[in-house]
Amino acid sequence: MVTTRAMGVAGVAALCAVLVGSSIGAQQRTAAERLGALEAELATLEHDAQILEDTKAIKRLQNAYGYYVDKKLSGEIGALFADAPGTTAELGGLGVYVGKARIAEFYDKIIGGEGLEEGQLFNHMILQGVVHVDPDGRTAKGRYRALIQIGEHGKSATWAEGPYENEYVKENGVWKFGKVHWYQTFSAPYSPGWHKSAEPMNPPLADFPPDRPPTEQYQSYPSAYQVPYHYRNPVSGRCEPGVCVAAADPAPFAPPAASSAPVSAERIAAVRDRVAKLDARAGRVDDVNAIENLQGTYGYYTDKMLWDEVVDLFTDDATLEIGPSGVYRGKASIRRYLDALSGGKQGPIEGVLFDHFQLQPIITLAPDGLTAQGRWRLFLMTGVSGSGSGGNWGEGVYENEYAKQNGVWKIRKLHWYANFVAPYEGGWLDTNADAVNAFAVPAGVTPDAPPTEQYSPYPGVYVPPFHYKNPVSGR
Repeated sequence: MVTTRAMGVAGVAALCAVLVGSSIGAQQRTAAERLGALEAELATLEHDAQILEDTKAIKRLQNAYGYYVDKKLSGEIGALFADAPGTTAELGGLGVYVGKARIAEFYDKIIGGEGLEEGQLFNHMILQGVVHVDPDGRTAKGRYRALIQIGEHGKSATWAEGPYENEYVKENGVWKFGKVHWYQTFSAPYSPGWHKSAEPMNPPLADFPPDRPPTEQYQSYPSAYQVPYHYRNPVSGRCEPGVCVAAADPAPFAPPAASSAPVSAERIAAVRDRVAKLDARAGRVDDVNAIENLQGTYGYYTDKMLWDEVVDLFTDDATLEIGPSGVYRGKASIRRYLDALSGGKQGPIEGVLFDHFQLQPIITLAPDGLTAQGRWRLFLMTGVSGSGSGGNWGEGVYENEYAKQNGVWKIRKLHWYANFVAPYEGGWLDTNADAVNAFAVPAGVTPDAPPTEQYSPYPGVYVPPFHYKNPVSGR
């Protein structure tokens, strides 16, 4: 999609060159018509680039929301909502809260304060976004899945899941939540699981009643409920009642009518300036996509322990730090660490699971476009068939750095902050730092430097520093 637009930008630039060489005599009318058509096409390309940028901004907003919920940062969550009086939030069966102030107070009430306490787990993984920006660029809708892990160490461990159907608005050039609506699909204790011990939805809060009752009456699993999609089937265009609630298609973008004003050097210069700016915007979107592909590829290669391929993704001076592993500097040291994870073997090993899900990206490009930072979530599944517990869950966030070298993006720093690693049996109920150490610190290998930060994984509390500011408040 970005490549197509980049080709369009190149075509506009080429046409500008032709126009510059045209005579201002008998060909005046033809050149003017051509330039007018060019300006109209350029307006369409600028609109399309803006929709791409808006989509990225909305995904950044939604992913940031998930990271803030993880750590019970209710103040940061409240800041993400629009100032408009009709802004709403509705979670499960708790009812509807209206207005930014009430919503902020609601999140503070259900989350329970500003930040996690020792022994608490509150993971809120944001997955599978489907975002549609209206052609006017002022409103949008998005569907996301939340996979939730809640725990109180030694007391409880709970799963929950369900989709968001949200609405977004652009206020003063910044995307914010206009409506947050999470539908609870299921909630259940980790053991014995949702197939034996599913829990009902919680009713509205008695001590902080909602402004309105729930907009829909339904029950979570084992009851069956179809959460309506805000969009039509992307291939057939169907919108069946009860499945899809998409409104009539909004009016498409209409570029301005082609101008027939005379060709002039000033007019051509203005078009060239617009082309240059559009090319730079398209390039930045393309860079973010390339970094997301790079990190996703890292995850797929790591799944199968393809260490030759993994090492190729790093710069020559890169560093790697996995939880309490210490720091490994340069490709040779990184390879030493990776080999230690698999006993010196490369490639998939019979009976071994080593899945590294790369989720919830927030990418921030440097102004010069040559470096970037990224926050990602790792959802981990490991195990050896028939051995011990048979498997482990794990979770934590990366705060990484990237560099563009000879036009190619590479990983310059990979730093994973472990939140927890836990055996499949029992889950995160009683896990401790020993499980993290067993995963992240293989025997027989020594780092080049000690860990850059000292922190305690779950049941300890640590918030890996965010490389970015709150996308709405700028804090």
